[in-house]
Amino acid sequence: MGIQITKLFLKEKCQVFLVTRNIDRTKVKLGPFFVMNSSLKVENLFVTDSIMDLKSCDFIFECSVEDLQIKKDLISRVLKNSHAIVGSCTSTFTLEEISKGIELKKKLNIIHFSNPISAMKVVEIVYSSQISSADRYLIEKLLKELKFLTFEVPDIPGFIINSLLFPLIYNAIQIHYHHGVPKTTINELMKNGCGFPMGPFEIIDLVGVNTVAKVLENLGYALPENLLESINTKP
Repeated sequence: MGIQITKLFLKEKCQVFLVTRNIDRTKVKLGPFFVMNSSLKVENLFVTDSIMDLKSCDFIFECSVEDLQIKKDLISRVLKNSHAIVGSCTSTFTLEEISKGIELKKKLNIIHFSNPISAMKVVEIVYSSQISSADRYLIEKLLKELKFLTFEVPDIPGFIINSLLFPLIYNAIQIHYHHGVPKTTINELMKNGCGFPMGPFEIIDLVGVNTVAKVLENLGYALPENLLESINTKP
């Protein structure tokens, strides 16, 4: 998701600061080119390994792994070192869960894009109960300029889209594994029969098997190892 958001903002000629998770993950693929090293600027993109470099940013999107403690620790550091509005792009955790024990939580909101960003021009938002009217206006203005429809949704695990989509993905995996239906067949049925922009296994390929497994686990749909393995090995 972080790469998709980066590409979106670069396309709109925005200056983007991309913070890597650690110094060893400084090779970033963005379309036809690679960005390497921990402090390298390419056009409007600045890649760094330091949260301190975000001080000048107005908006910060948190796109770390779907692990509650990692998100809480990272967001706490961001809020302490920046004046920016922070939008967590979590797939499953509620704002209440993430913000518990965090200072400056009035700047923290959930801004949930859906995959793929290029086709799914909707954003689910859970606003901080302490958000200022000015910050709320800036969030809505930014997303409108990027041509997204915005929806304020309940602070529930998975919000609306993922709470409906991931049980479907779970069932697609079950049908593929237990009944031998090819992934391509399931993808094409959902795209042509239900109008999905991507089939469930195309979504898995885009998001990553490990991330999908974590999201399913957080929503109460844990998958046995043999089913996860089948996603990678069966056509």
